Amino acid sequence: MATTQNEPVISDDKIDRMQARETALMTEANRLRARAEHLERVRHSYSSQLRRRQDTHEKVVLGALAKIAGLDAYRYDPLPPKALKAKMPRTSLDSLADTYDRELILGAMMWLAQSIKNNEGDMVSIPSLSALQAMGSERLAKRTAAEK
Repeated sequence: MATTQNEPVISDDKIDRMQARETALMTEANRLRARAEHLERVRHSYSSQLRRRQDTHEKVVLGALAKIAGLDAYRYDPLPPKALKAKMPRTSLDSLADTYDRELILGAMMWLAQSIKNNEGDMVSIPSLSALQAMGSERLAKRTAAEK
């Protein structure tokens, strides 16, 4: 016995239309993929610009703080005239950092944090360097007492 199956016959016209639709969908998918890659590059560019702006802003604020605290130049002992003729050993950044007044830096940072927190948009008065140094030394004394 032979069985016959009723297979639907798809015309060549329908096959051509489906192939054309598949080609159109593949083209659209490639276009959307390229657009997504472009938008990802733009996002990366914008985020790196924002990070650079934020970094610049932080450096400006820290530079202003250093200037307010009078720390825009480090203190050093002048060299005797004989030492000028001798070869100078290279100094590391750590040795230069030791010349800064840590109490003054800490006091200036504490004052800045307090003035930002308390005076939004108001005029602030800048305390004297000795007052900033006293604030810093108090905080350092409390810290060393707490560590003991």
